Amino acid sequence: MLVDSIGFFSEGHHQLCGVPMSCPECEELRKRIANLEKALEEAYKAECRLLEIEDKYQRHIENANSIIMRIDREGKILFINRYATELFGFANQQLVGKNLVGTIVPEVETTGRDLRDMVRDIGIHPERYLNNINQNVCQDGRIVWVNWTNKPVYNEQGEVEEIFCVGNDFTDFKNAEEKLAYIAFHDPLTGLYNRKMFMQQLDEALRQGYRYSGKLAVLFVDLDNFKKVNDTRGHECGDVLLSQVAERIRELVRDSDIVGRFGGDEFVILLVNPGEVFPGKVAGRVQQALATPYELPSGAVDYISSSIGISFYPEDATDAHELLRRADEAMYKAKNAGKNRFCFF
Repeated sequence: MLVDSIGFFSEGHHQLCGVPMSCPECEELRKRIANLEKALEEAYKAECRLLEIEDKYQRHIENANSIIMRIDREGKILFINRYATELFGFANQQLVGKNLVGTIVPEVETTGRDLRDMVRDIGIHPERYLNNINQNVCQDGRIVWVNWTNKPVYNEQGEVEEIFCVGNDFTDFKNAEEKLAYIAFHDPLTGLYNRKMFMQQLDEALRQGYRYSGKLAVLFVDLDNFKKVNDTRGHECGDVLLSQVAERIRELVRDSDIVGRFGGDEFVILLVNPGEVFPGKVAGRVQQALATPYELPSGAVDYISSSIGISFYPEDATDAHELLRRADEAMYKAKNAGKNRFCFF
């Protein structure tokens, strides 16, 4: 329409001037009009290219296999792509205009971290959160871990206007990481702490005991006649019996106490802040529980008992290895005294 108007103006000028088209003024005007028409055509083509690029960019954003989101400094969602809405199970209108907290971000992680503080801090110090991993929550309550890359967007005054976020589902990796950590510190058969983790827990308990003048007791438990089960019933039955032993011990101790398996038929119990008579009572209950017949795939076994040695912090030792060694010595003392009993160091 604009080009047509210019053409009309060109003809009108020629008519007004009343001279042939070779008139210098008309010739100059015609050149200027031609240049303007060319500029308009180029501008139109450029606008079409921009629209095409914008449309392609929008398709890439929507079809990306990552969460793409824009938020303001208060944590309000300005934009979120289709992949994100499908991952979290929300409709777009349920998220855009809403705050992260209360939609896809829980107030507090299962780890105990307060994510309300984190979202608030991102708006104040975005440079601290160029990359972070946190829990997110889906509409059905399912928890997912997301690895976020965040880029602050600045206005002309150099102030943070919004934050561009790209996230990738990290749940499988996080679960694998937690599984590897579990395997590294737990006995695969019974699920109890292994030697390495038990010693770490004992070291920490000793530090706390020293700091707060607390007391500890270590019970070293060794099964009597266990070899007979493996020799006559097979290792499969032996494993079933060991799993039952672990369950029975777990049921007899407090949540604050720590139970581990050192391998074979050796179990250890760390009693945190026991009473003066409490370790002996626990040892008696453990002996009674472990002497109860076991139901195995091959039939019942009624000849298992236990020998238990007990050492105390700080009376017997103040070092983890020494405390454990003295409980072990007391256990052998119980074995040599006829088994199925407990002895103090």
